[in-house]
Amino acid sequence: MQSSPKPSQFPVPPSPSNTHTPNPDDQTRGQLQGRIETVAVSDLFPNPRNARTHSNKLITQIATSIDTFGFNNPILVGNDNDVIAGHGRSQAGKQLGLKTVPVVRLDHLSDAEKRAYILADNKIALNAGWDSELLTIKLGELTDLLPKFDLDIKVTGFEMGKIDLVLSDFEEPSASNAKEDKLLTLLSLSAVIFGSLARIACSVVTLATPKQFSFYLIIRLRVWSSPTHPTM
Repeated sequence: MQSSPKPSQFPVPPSPSNTHTPNPDDQTRGQLQGRIETVAVSDLFPNPRNARTHSNKLITQIATSIDTFGFNNPILVGNDNDVIAGHGRSQAGKQLGLKTVPVVRLDHLSDAEKRAYILADNKIALNAGWDSELLTIKLGELTDLLPKFDLDIKVTGFEMGKIDLVLSDFEEPSASNAKEDKLLTLLSLSAVIFGSLARIACSVVTLATPKQFSFYLIIRLRVWSSPTHPTM
């Protein structure tokens, strides 16, 4: 029979005085707020205070996504089936001819909180950005992968024109592009030198003696040879 483990020889340090005191509400913040239900699409009512617009093209994109991946993002509604978030998904469901859709009933929000959340649900998501390098890699991978499963790259929400633009931004420069860059550099340098010579010629006209011109020329040569000079 195995012996019971011995207690640790190291004493447990006392809790610091600034330890966070659990709030009863903390236990519910990490849980789903509201009830998940299935309701008829015809019973949903768009919120007249929703400032977000949805074009027909966008509704079709959402419908394509639902048809491809499933209805994975429930519509958020109030007690009267008024749509709080998910107006586009609601319209897409109607376009697909769905009889019912999944919803989360947010009966814990006050009227003021509902009005604020309608804006927050849309605006906060728009504040996110893209990692251009990772986006390019993912789009490049999916462009090759999705056709093998009879899927169009458009299910990602990206149009081909945008995809081509993203991919072209990270293509390695070709030999012709390198030659063009060198030519532009030489032309820019020539323009700078010509401009400088023109300024010297104008200065010669105004200088009274050769000694003054020599002094001016030495100063200009020092400026051109400086590492901090913008043309270097």
